Amino acid sequence: LARIREHSIKGQPVPDSLFQEAETAFKRTATIFPDGHRVRVELGRLYAIWPGHAAEAEAAFRDAVAVATKRPRRARAAGAAISYARAAGNQELLRWAIEQQVEATPDDLEAWSSLADLEERREKGSGEAVYKRLLESKPDDIAAHLRYAGFLFGQKREQEAYAHLTAQADAGVGAPLALDQVVAFQLRSNELEAAHATYERWIRAQGGDPD
Repeated sequence: LARIREHSIKGQPVPDSLFQEAETAFKRTATIFPDGHRVRVELGRLYAIWPGHAAEAEAAFRDAVAVATKRPRRARAAGAAISYARAAGNQELLRWAIEQQVEATPDDLEAWSSLADLEERREKGSGEAVYKRLLESKPDDIAAHLRYAGFLFGQKREQEAYAHLTAQADAGVGAPLALDQVVAFQLRSNELEAAHATYERWIRAQGGDPD
């Protein structure tokens, strides 16, 4: 790869022979290490800069994820696939790779949000289905509920966002955080009286006296 980078830095065309040499070396190493995700990621990156090899790049990144049996390795391989898919504008690969990342690191709420945003852009209403999956797996995680409420608020469904967080507060799931976010949303919507009332409830949730 060093010689390929050297040509690129100098602005010189990279001969196919250099790509072929690197490809052969990576494939040989991948054969020696059948569960080696890193070499497959590097092979994917090679194909990514080799003109006319987009299909091979996608296959290499998918293979890297497939051979990574341990969750941390799978997450890293999926992250590399996500980076490539975004750069290449490959939405199908991006969707698949983010799903893999969610499975590998179910506590990564950013991955869940990325998947929900992608699905919502693909088909209206699909993003909410992703959040429903998240909340089914983490019913007592206030951070997950805050993400979902943020999604609702961003969809101009303000009252649903308030109601969802208020319901969590009523159920004893992160009441101060839930109510604090409701106040923030209401202020952003210029609902000042409602925000004041929620703020008073927020104080009571922390054992204070609003008077």
